[in-house]
Amino acid sequence: MPERSSENSVRFRGAFTLKGVDRSLPAGVYRIVTEEAALDDISFIAYQRVSTSIVVPIGEGSEEIAPI
Repeated sequence: MPERSSENSVRFRGAFTLKGVDRSLPAGVYRIVTEEAALDDISFIAYQRVSTSIVVPIGEGSEEIAPI
């Protein structure tokens, strides 16, 4: 099943928390990554979202991917 990925940015104006992340995250711009998979056995091209994640910086040059 072919997959595709898209990336967007979102700006948080204040600190926030996420389930599964053990700390408060500071305000700022964060990348959002959406993965989609092509649906088979239909007569037109369609995709279904498989996952959506946020990229969280955790130090100098390091980042963590957290599902949302």
